[in-house]
Amino acid sequence: MYKLTSSASINRQRDGASIPFDSANRDYAEYLEWLAQGNTPEPWQTQAEQLVAVQQDLTTALNRHLNTVAGERSYDDRFTCSLRAGYPGPFQAEGQAFAAWMDDCNMLAYQIMADVKKGLRPIPTEAELIAELPVIVWPASPVPEGAE
Repeated sequence: MYKLTSSASINRQRDGASIPFDSANRDYAEYLEWLAQGNTPEPWQTQAEQLVAVQQDLTTALNRHLNTVAGERSYDDRFTCSLRAGYPGPFQAEGQAFAAWMDDCNMLAYQIMADVKKGLRPIPTEAELIAELPVIVWPASPVPEGAE
């Protein structure tokens, strides 16, 4: 009969009315009475919508981590680091190591999300996700010590 929203209002399903959280509002008083009778409003997001949001959040966390790790070797981000894999030169080995590691991280993240969607595991926090990822093994740096 009612559905929560992301704003300070309730949506009444029967007519689509948006009811503000205002104790002077007659419709809001009706909603509070409905709650007092033991009823529960629908969540503002469906389970499918929640999973989309979770996947976006985890993807953002993963990408932030990949960028941070690339920054350890003074690359701007994951793109500039992995790009080096395709170019012969002093930074190719770093790019290849990073690109392979990034693929491993992405595959694990896809598996984690698939398990979440199947209900096989809880949604990990950002810290839990990062803790599950493999640790990169960098080759020896081509940059002379102290030059960075």
